[in-house]
Amino acid sequence: MRVYIQLFYFVLALILKPDLVSSFDPLRVSLLTGLTVASVLTEWCIYGRQKNFFRLDVLFILGFFIVHFQWPLMFLFGVEMRKMSVEASISSINYGTWLSALGLIAWNAGWGAFTFKKQPRKRIIKVEYKKLKIAFVLLFVLFLITAGRDYLTGAIYRGELEGGDYSGAAGGIASYIQLLLGLVLAVLLAYFMPMSGAYIRNGRGWWGKVDKFIPIAVAGYIFMYLAVGDRGGAVQAASVVLILYGVFVKPITAKQFIILALVGAFVLTVIGWGRSSLDEKGKRNIIEAGIEKIQERDDQGFYIYTLTLADSVTCLHGSIADVNSSGGIYWGKLWRGDIFSLVPLLGKYTMTTFGLKNHDVSSSGRLTYLSFGEDSKIGSGSTIIADLYHNWGTAGVVIFMFALGVLYQRVTQGIVRREGFKWVVMAAALATVAFYSSRAGYLIFLRPLVWTYLIAKFCTTVKTLSSSEGETAN
Repeated sequence: MRVYIQLFYFVLALILKPDLVSSFDPLRVSLLTGLTVASVLTEWCIYGRQKNFFRLDVLFILGFFIVHFQWPLMFLFGVEMRKMSVEASISSINYGTWLSALGLIAWNAGWGAFTFKKQPRKRIIKVEYKKLKIAFVLLFVLFLITAGRDYLTGAIYRGELEGGDYSGAAGGIASYIQLLLGLVLAVLLAYFMPMSGAYIRNGRGWWGKVDKFIPIAVAGYIFMYLAVGDRGGAVQAASVVLILYGVFVKPITAKQFIILALVGAFVLTVIGWGRSSLDEKGKRNIIEAGIEKIQERDDQGFYIYTLTLADSVTCLHGSIADVNSSGGIYWGKLWRGDIFSLVPLLGKYTMTTFGLKNHDVSSSGRLTYLSFGEDSKIGSGSTIIADLYHNWGTAGVVIFMFALGVLYQRVTQGIVRREGFKWVVMAAALATVAFYSSRAGYLIFLRPLVWTYLIAKFCTTVKTLSSSEGETAN
């Protein structure tokens, strides 16, 4: 029944299709947004009521709404263009909102389409915990060595780099180490949270019963990122902890989730603006600089706390314009970068061998090229809908968003029903990208899923159970 309700919303959205280029239509944007909200609430409030609100689907949908709907709604409520931090094309807001509505309704349809049969546990998996801890420590040290002074001191965010490269991330081999470090931590948490859940639920005295390494590692990892002004790694680690906490320790209520979201938005905004507002020698505290910046802009309303994410919607407008002015859909060519990235250095080798540029292999590279030219030191980014539209058009938006909803639901069922370690690892991998995935290419989840699987495979031993043992294990 629930799929038919989503189909009803989808048909209504199709009826509301706007012209490709048109003046801003408040009524159409309102109706499309209302349909999308109804689609989400149908799943959350009617068919999928849960006590725990810190879930993969909630993180994904929250990020999606901020990226694809915040600016259209702000226009609807009269927020003026002059307050935008980047320029948007008003003429494509209607069409972009329509594509976004189709995409999220399709995602919700995929989320509610199937109830998968619970898999019997036919194997006992032993995690080589010490090996994971050693790997984390080694990678942490290697990252500190290779990241470079400009990254670790935050100079990269203050515009002090020679040549003006403000990309905001550790480069070269450090970028691979950084990714591996985060994914090893995710696998550690996939082991630690289910094992320690019972102790933590009991409250008093739990600290004396669990391995102290993981809490200390998480705290150190998050502090390292926040200290240099890099919010991404901190959000990823916190998301993994809270996703698994809500499943294996104690449900996080709607009230608690809202409080965490508000506090998180404030802290991340303070750090984001603080890192870019420091003086050249970084003498001011990053927190003080950020709060001062917020006070300067406090007349602009609550939306400033999510403005960085929301500004990404302009990439969708750029994608619409590019597809409809330069020769059409790219038919997956702009996914090659994400596929190459599965194997370290394969992308660089392939691009060099075949003479490919960034704008040949990714939608973010294509949009950067259109906006800033061939050798830009900064990037435009992308969004999940922009990437799908660039590569596969409207049909691709619907089909691939439906498939992504199915993936999120399957992984969620796997951890809620305690179907095994592999599902916990997959949930941890998705948690690292769930919130930010809407401001990136569609395949952003692919490398974390594949690499965490390989890490877990390397650090586990498996015993296959007989049929009778399998029944006992369940």
